[in-house]
Amino acid sequence: MKTPTEKSLEAIDKLRADSLLLDASLLELKIFVRKYVVSCELIIKPRPAIKMSQFILRIEGVNHFDFYYDEANQFYLIDRYKIIPTKDGGVYLSLDPYDESEVESKKDCGVIVGKEVLFVTGEGVTPESRKATRLPVKGANPL
Repeated sequence: MKTPTEKSLEAIDKLRADSLLLDASLLELKIFVRKYVVSCELIIKPRPAIKMSQFILRIEGVNHFDFYYDEANQFYLIDRYKIIPTKDGGVYLSLDPYDESEVESKKDCGVIVGKEVLFVTGEGVTPESRKATRLPVKGANPL
């Protein structure tokens, strides 16, 4: 089993320690390709008890994306989540997990799997500053 990058481990630890995703709202979801690398940005508004207005999770080197939404449900309240390292050193995020286990599951929903996850605080984050904080993904395969 490979170890995730230091930045991924820091992001996972921060999300878990502060339960930042619990009862948060997904405001925006962007999927894009830059330099042959698929990335996904999630702009999150945490619950009121958290002392920041929003933050960004950026998952780089995305190799699996599976989201579903219909208007019968509120977009997009995160009442449970799962974020775990993968066996190949990447990261697995589910914003609608089937269960509370710390393993990947075909029954999980709202899933993004990638090579690295980065945590960017939302205070003063603009599209221009997001570009400046982007880090290259090492070892990513061109599409």
